[in-house]
Amino acid sequence: MTGRSRWPVVAVICLVFVTAFAGWYDSTAANGTFVYALDDAYIHLTIGRTLAEHGIWGVSPREFSSASSSPLWTILLALWCRIFGASDLAPLALNVLFACLLVAVADSLLCDSWDGYAGRPWRRFAFLCALMFAIPAPALILSGMEHLLHALLAVLFILKAAEFLWPGPDSSKPSEGFLTLSAIAALTVATRYESMALVAPVFLVLAWRRKWNFAVPLVLASLLPVVLFGIYSIVNRMPFVPASILVKTVGLAQGLPSWLLYTPLVKAAMRILVCPPLLVMMALGVYTLIRARREGTNESFRFAGAAGMFALSSLIHAEFVGVGWFYRYEAYLIAVGMTTALPAFVNDVVVHASQRDDRRKFHSIVFSALVCVLFWPFVTRAALSLVDTPRAYRNIGDQQVQLARFLAAKGTGKTVALNDIGAVAYYSDTPILDLFGLASPEVYRVRIRHEYSTESIERLARRAGAETAILTPDWYKVFGGIPASWTQVATWKIENNIICGSDTVAFYAIEPSAREDLERRLKEFGPSLPSDVTAAFPGNHAK
Repeated sequence: MTGRSRWPVVAVICLVFVTAFAGWYDSTAANGTFVYALDDAYIHLTIGRTLAEHGIWGVSPREFSSASSSPLWTILLALWCRIFGASDLAPLALNVLFACLLVAVADSLLCDSWDGYAGRPWRRFAFLCALMFAIPAPALILSGMEHLLHALLAVLFILKAAEFLWPGPDSSKPSEGFLTLSAIAALTVATRYESMALVAPVFLVLAWRRKWNFAVPLVLASLLPVVLFGIYSIVNRMPFVPASILVKTVGLAQGLPSWLLYTPLVKAAMRILVCPPLLVMMALGVYTLIRARREGTNESFRFAGAAGMFALSSLIHAEFVGVGWFYRYEAYLIAVGMTTALPAFVNDVVVHASQRDDRRKFHSIVFSALVCVLFWPFVTRAALSLVDTPRAYRNIGDQQVQLARFLAAKGTGKTVALNDIGAVAYYSDTPILDLFGLASPEVYRVRIRHEYSTESIERLARRAGAETAILTPDWYKVFGGIPASWTQVATWKIENNIICGSDTVAFYAIEPSAREDLERRLKEFGPSLPSDVTAAFPGNHAK
């Protein structure tokens, strides 16, 4: 950053720390202890702790389970546990670090490639703030998940790929930077498997140019973490692809019409339409790519090429992965789009406006109005995330963390059937039967074979020796409902739910003999529940 003003980067990094501290403080004040906005964060924490302490990749040290689809994130948490000891603040600290690195890396790369960016500190500050809040970094920091690491690596990969594909005049060798690009590709895919959507456009450009000596090694490097973890999983009698991906795919497909599942690009179009920021940047990427085809130099085409690759990556991602679920699935694409499509569009408009001096004022007015219109979806996304995040970590604190507290304080040491396992697995030693299928291989196999039903649920619970179950009843309706022989003893209902599978969890006695004891333990624990959790004891059988 020699010769450039440092204050925009320093100011935004300070803003990251301030928002992270504010989130930590508010979450702690609301819940009595710090709580993440997603229960999945505790699954990764549990696997990382189990791996560090027992050498087993799983929620329990008793068996392997591929409940994580982010091997690199899990390994980082395990390393943290080995070096600093187990701590539920590890994801928070790592996310703050990666958010700061994303700010610094994005600024450095754009200073080198975006005309007029480096010399205007206030523009840099405004852009970096927009980048942080549009992703949105505050929500992702407090989610406790791997998505900021993913965004950082994705931005590095796509901009390095653009440099490699369209090198400048000072580039000496065609292969310069390829090893670095391949290493970044492997790390990005190891963070989240859908990163192959970023690799695909780069491969297609190389294949179009018939540069197979680069195209094939790049794909092999990208697939390396997938293959290594797949072999590790097969050795432990689990599928090649993580159970967390396969089980969620089965759940998403449940009840959808076949024309939606199998017609190409229909799912992609529907998903992109519900994420306006992604739609806007894809349109900008395609626009700048078409305009740049008229230019003849690699330098002029680099940004537009990166924007075009982003647009294609977004389409592939939307078709096979989806968007949403607390802003996180598309977060890396938002980061990539804002560092490729947006600068490419601004450069194109500025260049063409400067060529018409007689209408420069008119172009400035039109450009300013266009920026306001196009940027509105990003403002909306940022504002909603700031509203949703406090509600989300209150939801998790009121439901999942309270379940963990109950089982830690009043558990019997016998197996409990659950469908949300994160906080319970991390904060209590209760043996778990995961009826969602992430951490219990026997449940996973039933779900993948499409044999999941009321009868199979009852059979799995009895085979596991579970006497009680804590479930969200609504989730089981599509499979036939909760077994009629199970007795519903109580329910807990939270307020203003936006993140939990349901606002109500129900406690069931699987064995009739367990009913009175479960009801007694729940009533003893009841006074310690937060005021916005309503406990009820209907005493009726599940329907």
